[in-house]
Amino acid sequence: MSNYFGCRVCRHFNLDGSCPAFAPRPIPLSIISGEIKHLTPLPGQANDIVYEHISELEAKERLEQLRALRVTV
Repeated sequence: MSNYFGCRVCRHFNLDGSCPAFAPRPIPLSIISGEIKHLTPLPGQANDIVYEHISELEAKERLEQLRALRVTV
């Protein structure tokens, strides 16, 4: 996939900032910052969950929900 927009518009990102790809640990800073694109499973990752873009409508709704929670986006 060539269009990578980061965790906040990934199908697996939870509003509490967690992701099942890394649970129970937090999302690594290199991933959440966008330094590394999570397009393939990382070494040591316990599953094969990777970035999956949500639709534009879902992204807008997600960003509204994050803003309502006062999360910086």
